[in-house]
Amino acid sequence: LIYPEGNWVEVRPGTPYVIIGESRYGKPILDRLWRYNRSLEDGLRVALLAFDATRTSTSDVDCPLDAVMYRSDTWELREQRFTAPDLATVQRQWQRAITMAAEGLKPATKELYDRLAHAPVAVTHFDDLAEEVAALEAAQRQARGGTSQAR
Repeated sequence: LIYPEGNWVEVRPGTPYVIIGESRYGKPILDRLWRYNRSLEDGLRVALLAFDATRTSTSDVDCPLDAVMYRSDTWELREQRFTAPDLATVQRQWQRAITMAAEGLKPATKELYDRLAHAPVAVTHFDDLAEEVAALEAAQRQARGGTSQAR
């Protein structure tokens, strides 16, 4: 694959995918789900989930999605543009699956939550911070011509 910047890109077992552009949101999905020996159909499915994660998390990525497929030794390149209506069912099902997975974790996270809820009170510097905020607010009120008394 040669993309617009002119760099040659090739996937292989050690690098089973390449992301061009924004990668921080979709990469965790690809890392968890994609394997080099999976089918092209599986590849599209996983890519759509990674795209949806990116689209949901950043404002500069959205439909349409242009997909390209090349089967080894066919010398045929296929391309398809997918619009928001094309991807709506995938997005709804993925959202439902994520929600169900999070709900299914309740038994596993209950003990962790209980441990946190009953942990000793932590020593913090919130009191120092509260004093600094109160002093800053008093200075701002005084600068506006108001009283310097704390609320």
